[in-house]
Amino acid sequence: MIFQPDALRRLTQFLEEHNVPYMVIGGIANAVWGEVRATADADLKVLPGNRSIPELRKLIEAEFPRYRRPGLEQAESSLIVSVEVAPGMVSDLLMGV
Repeated sequence: MIFQPDALRRLTQFLEEHNVPYMVIGGIANAVWGEVRATADADLKVLPGNRSIPELRKLIEAEFPRYRRPGLEQAESSLIVSVEVAPGMVSDLLMGV
């Protein structure tokens, strides 16, 4: 997987169009603040707002294909939505509660 800025832009535009508050976290945020570290995906914290977590998950997965990490299917959390925003570009959206 390779980080793709245009894919992140597409994801954040989608969230903004649906009034989903978010913030970029993880390796990308570290790079912005001067602490560069390798990252292959984009991590975001999202707030469901007036939606339930299952409703927000359904909205996101209707736009972007769900991504399942090989070997981690049993460890998936209902509070993390992993999607493939573009071919080879995965984003983990962590639900704020």
